[in-house]
Amino acid sequence: MMRWQPLRFVLVGGLNTAIAYALYALFVALGWPVAAASLGSLLLSVPIGFLTQGTMVFGGARARQLPRFIAAWALIYLANVAALWMLMRLGLNAYAAGAVALVPITVLSFVLQRGFVFGR
Repeated sequence: MMRWQPLRFVLVGGLNTAIAYALYALFVALGWPVAAASLGSLLLSVPIGFLTQGTMVFGGARARQLPRFIAAWALIYLANVAALWMLMRLGLNAYAAGAVALVPITVLSFVLQRGFVFGR
């Protein structure tokens, strides 16, 4: 079961990520600054992610794990904003930077959730 965990994380997270990115793109299109768009997307998508990732990938989402989940996502948010800033400094627009940042942010998310949030 453990060997399929990364695949389940990617599949379940793919839907969560699509929703989060759509929200991010919407907020950018509405004229929000990139950091605010990322935060707005995060605040709306994290509760869904806690339930879906916790139950479908890591074997259960318990209330006592929520503070660690929120702490992990605070770190992930800061890493995402830093990645967006760096990618935009390299010439990507906000939409492309958000798409490129998805890969390293997804890896960071898996590592933190598996080891820190839902780890046994």
